[in-house]
Amino acid sequence: MPHASLRRAGFTLIEVLVALAIFAIMAGVAFRGLGAVIDAKERITGENRQWRDIAMALSMIERDLAAAANRPGRSREDLVLPPFAGNALELGRDMSPLQFSRMGEGLAPARRVGYRLQGNTLELLAYPAIDAAPGDEPAAYPLLDGVQRFSTRFLDAAGNWVARWPAAGDAQATKRGEPLPRAVEVRIALAAGGEITRIVALP
Repeated sequence: MPHASLRRAGFTLIEVLVALAIFAIMAGVAFRGLGAVIDAKERITGENRQWRDIAMALSMIERDLAAAANRPGRSREDLVLPPFAGNALELGRDMSPLQFSRMGEGLAPARRVGYRLQGNTLELLAYPAIDAAPGDEPAAYPLLDGVQRFSTRFLDAAGNWVARWPAAGDAQATKRGEPLPRAVEVRIALAAGGEITRIVALP
């Protein structure tokens, strides 16, 4: 009799196999759920990093535009550069979609700065000074990756948005007292989709 009760208290082979099968199914479901959580976390972390980089790039552009100065510059080819140039074609090797003279800040001297799209990277170009020497090369700082298009527009004194500054056929704008636009519209189209637009008023 004792041996019979011990046999009744144990598990049969089928019961053990069924229990193992249930455990394997539960483990698989849990593993897939954990993988989905990890993937979602990585995706959210990547998106947060991208938006942080976008915010930092826009903050840099806004800070430089807020310090734009009415001070003509000189290129490495000894060309006179307007205080502010956007999408200008006359700047020779110093051409970039957005370039202007900037007042000094703290220990940083007044200098010429520019923004351009190099591949899919938005770069800041920082020149040693407002007037470039023949051998001067700008320092290029990557600001934002994954950019498909970088474009700008400029608000003139009449309240019109123009694609170039100085406006095409308006080389005398500086002499008329309009060396700087009233505002700049910056558009950044992301390779992953979406577009950010920011309008910055100039001093």
